[in-house]
Amino acid sequence: MPGNIEGIMNGKIDLFFEHEGKYYILDWKSNYLGDNLQNYSPAALAQAMNDNNYHLQYLIYTLAVTKYLQSRLPGFDYEKHFGGVIYVFVRGVRRGGATGMYTVRPPLQKIQLLQNILQGEAIVKQL
Repeated sequence: MPGNIEGIMNGKIDLFFEHEGKYYILDWKSNYLGDNLQNYSPAALAQAMNDNNYHLQYLIYTLAVTKYLQSRLPGFDYEKHFGGVIYVFVRGVRRGGATGMYTVRPPLQKIQLLQNILQGEAIVKQL
């Protein structure tokens, strides 16, 4: 993740689902990254994530989902119950292929730090 997370965020969680006891966030992305599937490779998607500040977006989404699950799921444990975030760059997804999918599971410490920052409890140089 880049060191700079400032910027404007616009969006909403497209899909929040449970699979085999773990909860996931899925976000559909229609970004045009190029005509070639290589433009949707893991390295290209990492660059698109940086360019569009999607790291901040998934951190905020993860915090929101974590707070929701804490209020609704008795005994919620982030490490046990949260599966992660899936960004699906739909233009690059092909059956049986490895393109167009970016997945991440932010460390719990980062989510707790973001919560503290948003509550005004902590000042840090970077997430």
